[in-house]
Amino acid sequence: MDKLFSGCGPALPTLFQSDEGVDFNGMRRILEMQVEEGANFVVPCGTTGESATITDKEQIETIAFCVNYCDGEIPILAGTGSNNTREAVYLTKRAKEVGADGVLAVYPYYVKPTDAGVLDYYQKISEVGLPVIAYDIPGRTGGKGLSAEIIISMAKKGIIHGLKWASGDENQLKKVISKTAKDFMVLSGDDNATLKLMKLGGDGVISVVSNIVPNLMSAFIEDFQRGNVVEARNSFQNMFGLMEAMFLETNPIPVKTALSLMRPDIFGEVFRSPIVPMANKNKKALKKILKEYNLL
Repeated sequence: MDKLFSGCGPALPTLFQSDEGVDFNGMRRILEMQVEEGANFVVPCGTTGESATITDKEQIETIAFCVNYCDGEIPILAGTGSNNTREAVYLTKRAKEVGADGVLAVYPYYVKPTDAGVLDYYQKISEVGLPVIAYDIPGRTGGKGLSAEIIISMAKKGIIHGLKWASGDENQLKKVISKTAKDFMVLSGDDNATLKLMKLGGDGVISVVSNIVPNLMSAFIEDFQRGNVVEARNSFQNMFGLMEAMFLETNPIPVKTALSLMRPDIFGEVFRSPIVPMANKNKKALKKILKEYNLL
């Protein structure tokens, strides 16, 4: 399998109207920006897309909208993971029906399954017939995540085709990269760890900050892939403050707030509880950083 998902893939926020319905006009504008400014693929309905608070219907409609807008120009990696296998399989089947190119399946949160349960979860998702990128983020899954050994085992069996690495465990990352096939895709799930991952042989990033500076993040990845390591390192360091700002509060609060500050005529500052608007103190800090980067 070729590396369908490599380079820079923005983790798209799900934009809402004032009544909290999905704002497809806003989604069109953010997709337009991403396609024009060099995104290699897009990732709707992940953590940044507030997948835990949108309905299954909205999730599939959003994935379908992205598929139809991109129209084969760049691949769609759709978030379909869940805390229960039946729902994850259902969402994966529907994502396949509407034309997604692959799925991002988070480790099953809350339930804390055994390794056998994790294997069963990913096996059943894989049987739908789309490439599966496993998403390991212990900070969102009760502190438990995927061991390097189970990732490597599932990769060798063809159950998963890639990893979104957000554990922060560098030894895990090294083992996975060294012991999986060359076509296994390893992507950073944390913007500020992307340079480290690329140096170790990873393939790119599923990025939050690329929602507001897609040209800069895409250029950084492209420079690194072309061997322009000094330029890539400088670009990464220049963006670091902005990357940190995207986590002044729980993702996706800062990135959606940043979009609304940058283009209030297009992007609303609307969330679904228990995700709520940014605290004033942090919003002021975010606004200051955006000004420093000439984004306001």
